[in-house]
Amino acid sequence: MIATDTNADRTSDDTVIRIRGALGEKVLRKSPELFNQGLPTVLAEALQNCRRAGAACVEVELLGEEGRATMVVRDDGRGIVDMAKLVTFGASDWDERTDLAENAAGMGVFSLASRGVTVRSRGRRVTLTREVFCGEAEAAVLPDADAQVGTELLFPVAEPCPGAALERACRFYPLPVTLNGRPVGQRGFLDGAAHVVDWQGLRLGVFRDGGPKVLDLFDRHRWDRRLYLNFHGHVVECPGAVSLAEESGRTWSVFVDVAEAPDLRLVLPARNEPIDNGFFRAMRARGERAILECVALQPNHSLPFKDAERAGRLGIALPPVEIALAPWTMPSDELRHRREPEPVVVGASRVPPLLVDGGLAGDTAAQANLHPLLLGWEGGPPVLAENAAFAGYPAYDALRIVAGVAATVTGQDGGTEELPGTAGPGEAAAPATDEQRVVEAVRVRLLARDGRGPRSEAVVVHEADAPFFFTSEGWDTGFPGVAVAKGTDPGALADALVECFFAHNDDADADSYDSQLEAYAADARDLARTLLLDGAEAAVARIVEGLRGIRWSLRTLGAGTVEVRIAEGGSGGTIRVVAADGQETTAAL
Repeated sequence: MIATDTNADRTSDDTVIRIRGALGEKVLRKSPELFNQGLPTVLAEALQNCRRAGAACVEVELLGEEGRATMVVRDDGRGIVDMAKLVTFGASDWDERTDLAENAAGMGVFSLASRGVTVRSRGRRVTLTREVFCGEAEAAVLPDADAQVGTELLFPVAEPCPGAALERACRFYPLPVTLNGRPVGQRGFLDGAAHVVDWQGLRLGVFRDGGPKVLDLFDRHRWDRRLYLNFHGHVVECPGAVSLAEESGRTWSVFVDVAEAPDLRLVLPARNEPIDNGFFRAMRARGERAILECVALQPNHSLPFKDAERAGRLGIALPPVEIALAPWTMPSDELRHRREPEPVVVGASRVPPLLVDGGLAGDTAAQANLHPLLLGWEGGPPVLAENAAFAGYPAYDALRIVAGVAATVTGQDGGTEELPGTAGPGEAAAPATDEQRVVEAVRVRLLARDGRGPRSEAVVVHEADAPFFFTSEGWDTGFPGVAVAKGTDPGALADALVECFFAHNDDADADSYDSQLEAYAADARDLARTLLLDGAEAAVARIVEGLRGIRWSLRTLGAGTVEVRIAEGGSGGTIRVVAADGQETTAAL
């Protein structure tokens, strides 16, 4: 336990000691370290001082060569009454309104402490070095008859491309600026906004798919969860964007332009981040409402249902919702590389669409059976992928949902059998099987149910003959169970296996995607031939495939011939090649 002296805060005669905050000498000595002293910071502080001084314009000159230049910043404002306040930490000549409206700190000139500056104003001049700023030396204020209007700062600039730095600092600055007599490119921070709201001294601009050019000010290349606020030309990057994304891909973002907002507080002295107070949070909430108000002005919208509900609670009447859904495609490694089809607007087609929801997401065999069934359904309805963000809108909730795919096969003896999958109405589903077999015929049924209320009974909405039907995922064997109709083209089955079941291994030591695909496709063709061709046909097909792999070598023979003989018993053979010029070569196999 630490002992305490209960009389430590009293003098010997019991007089109460009173204390208050004060600045120690170390603060003044270390004042140059309160700013990063870079040219962007120096320009931001200098330009803010010009504006607060009531200037109508700012002139900037660059003297000397790059790397050893002198920059002159000159305004036509009120000038500096008391030069001593330039080096008095926390003091300024700003009037009470400026102090209240902008929380002026009286520290901006200290951003020049490391490089030094000469100040000319109201017929006087003074040169301030680092030692003067730190309280370690004095500076003489001298007469200067030529410095009668406004204020002029002269300071060294060693940074490259100072003109570009000035352009970035002035881009959204409210006063006109010239560099060596030429206007610097400037623009309004909210130029191009789709909707602007005035709120408590701020202007909230809502932009569609972008915003003002600010990313290069922070060396960024994309909008990424940040809010940007323009404090009279000084752009502040704040965490947490105020934005809203529609399902169509359209994005709305809020950018804030400060007019006069005393309750908005920025962290001093550099004002590079906001203070997260009640006003700042209320500003964000008002920005979110401004986005919904902007959406309400559009001819339609595609907001998630939860955002439409929020608009309703705020009393904002939205335009009609446009529900655009992507056509459903088999989500396999091979098919996902193909060009995605254009979205379909619900209600725009003559035939009501079907919806594939998450119920099939984990069932590769069911999706593989659905894929060819839809491709062969002429005149069928659009079959669309779900988007749960639209759940709650009546038009979306009314869509019929694909419940699954079922199949019946006819065997060699003429009997029928229900295959594993989603059973038909009133039928029990058969267990999954990895068996791979040939049958006489396959009849496939597409099942659907109504809406998103209580689950309704699945009904058959389409049926057709199919060349094959998959009955399992095939995790153990590498290929799924399948029932394939007699006479099916082996190439069609092999293609379906590759399109629907190939999954590449992206481990660091695995072969490339193309190598894995080539090996899987070769095995798929071999399986298809084994199932659908007799021994001789399958052998011929394999040989032909091999020869196709060396067809460029064969073409060098011109009009020659190749003859292959297999020895009795299949234990060997010979190959005889006759070139176009009659030259003959024989080799053992």
